Amino acid sequence: MDMLAYLLAKKAAEGDAAAALAAAKQYTDESIPVCEEGSVTLTNSEKFPFNTSQQSVALVTEQDDTSYAVIADIESAVGNAGEVIVSGKQTNGFKLEYTGSASSAVVHYFVIGGIIP
Repeated sequence: MDMLAYLLAKKAAEGDAAAALAAAKQYTDESIPVCEEGSVTLTNSEKFPFNTSQQSVALVTEQDDTSYAVIADIESAVGNAGEVIVSGKQTNGFKLEYTGSASSAVVHYFVIGGIIP
C-alpha cells in the first residue's frame, strides 16, 4: 500500500473526511479521489485449516479501471480471524476474505482512488 492510500484511510477512519479529501487534493494534481467506505460480515462454515469466508463486495460507484486501493481491517470476530485478503478487483467490486479459523468476522473497508471527478 502506498503512503497516500494509508494517510487517506487513516484520516477517513478518524471520521475527518474533509481532511482526507484535502490531503488527497495535495497529491493528485488538484483532483480528488472518490472514497467509499463500508462493512461486511464474512462467515466461515469449515473447520481449520479450511476456510470459506470469501465474499464479493459490490462498489456503489463503478470505477473506470482497477487502479483503486482497498484498505480493510477486522472490526470484530468470533474466533481468530487472522489477516484480511483483498482479491479479484474488478471495476464493479472486489472480494474479501480472512485467513483464520473464525466462524465469522466483520470487516471494515475503504476504497480510495479510481474515478477522479
